[in-house]
Amino acid sequence: MLANLFHEITIIRRMLITPSLNKDIKNIIDKSDPSERLFGADMGDKIKAAKALEMGRWQWQEPLDFYCRETDIARFVNRGGRNNRWAIPPRKHTTRDAGDGSFRKCLQKCKITKNQVLLSWIKEYTLPFDSEPLQISGASNRKFSVGESSVMSESIGNLLRIGAFAPCKPLPGRFISGIFLADKPNGQKI
Repeated sequence: MLANLFHEITIIRRMLITPSLNKDIKNIIDKSDPSERLFGADMGDKIKAAKALEMGRWQWQEPLDFYCRETDIARFVNRGGRNNRWAIPPRKHTTRDAGDGSFRKCLQKCKITKNQVLLSWIKEYTLPFDSEPLQISGASNRKFSVGESSVMSESIGNLLRIGAFAPCKPLPGRFISGIFLADKPNGQKI
C-alpha cells in the first residue's frame, strides 16, 4: 500500500514539472516509468540522447547553394525562392511564456509550509496565464463632483446615525475599511 501511495505521489509530482519542458523531452519523460527516482534512474542519459539527436538533425540539413542579400530576403522568401526553396531557413520564434507568478520569488516568505523538500519541488514552477493580459490604460481613481461627494457624505452620516454601520477600530496587520456592518439586536449583521 505504501508503494502504491509513493507511485501515485510520484506521478503527481511529475505532472507539476513536465508542463514547462520541451515537447521532445516531455515525451521521453512521459514514456519512462517512475522508480526510486522521480524520472527513473537512467533519465539523464535519455535526455542527453534526445538533445544529441536534436542537434544532429540541425547539423545534417542541406546547405543553401546561393546567397541572398538581406534586402532581397523578404522578396525571395515570399515567392518561395529558387526551385521553390526558402532563401533562408524560417526563424524560430522564441517568445517567453507569460507567467503570472513564480514560486521562486516567494519561497522565503511562504506561509503555507516551511518544509524545504516541498519548497524545492515547486521552486522553478511557474503559473502560466490562460491568455496574455491586456491593459489598455492604467488604473485611475474616480473623481467625484462636489455634489456627489456631499450626497455620499450625507448618506454615510445617515447610515451611521441609524446604526447600520459602526466605525471599526484599526488593528495591526488588518487592512479593512473604517466602516463595518453593525450588529443587530439578534446578533446578525445588518
